[in-house]
Amino acid sequence: MARVALLSKDDLAEADRDILDRPINLHRVLAHAPVLGKPWITLGNAMRYDIALDKRLREMAILEVGYIYGAPYEVSHHLKIGLGAGLTEQDVEDVRREVRGLSPKDLGDVERLVLAATREIAFDVDLRQTTWDRLVVALGETEAVELCVVVSYYSGVVRLLAAFGVDVEDEYANLLDRFPLVGPIGGLTELH
Repeated sequence: MARVALLSKDDLAEADRDILDRPINLHRVLAHAPVLGKPWITLGNAMRYDIALDKRLREMAILEVGYIYGAPYEVSHHLKIGLGAGLTEQDVEDVRREVRGLSPKDLGDVERLVLAATREIAFDVDLRQTTWDRLVVALGETEAVELCVVVSYYSGVVRLLAAFGVDVEDEYANLLDRFPLVGPIGGLTELH
């Protein structure tokens, strides 16, 4: 249960109601601080709709972040978004395997590189120069920068979700039955 009330549009001043145009629980918590919540959501929307980074690679990176931190809300939401953006069930299984240190079955070199970079940023809080150099060659500088921003942003999202105890909405929860959590790192649970 969230540590603060999940607000609705009726709880907000008219000028702030647009923060709940997508009334997911995270946004309903962020509505408590609309001066921060609105730009936070705008940045997230820019990553989802406006960046050059391939949608499939973006969603693999976001799922990797969610699985690294054992974040059910993030994982469930981005399973739905990712499967709609071109991820296959095997892609999801490969991300789950990779988080556990197992070899993915069906990922190419670029996907493996993106997941390695994600892990370095999210888990090590650093990106090795050699990894950066390989990202620039594989993706180009703009998309390499975008990937780093996406991973950093979603590392922040999982921290907000945990800090506020945000629950997964029912319409997303069933995806966790199909693709259970495997983390957080250091406390891995078994794959099913």
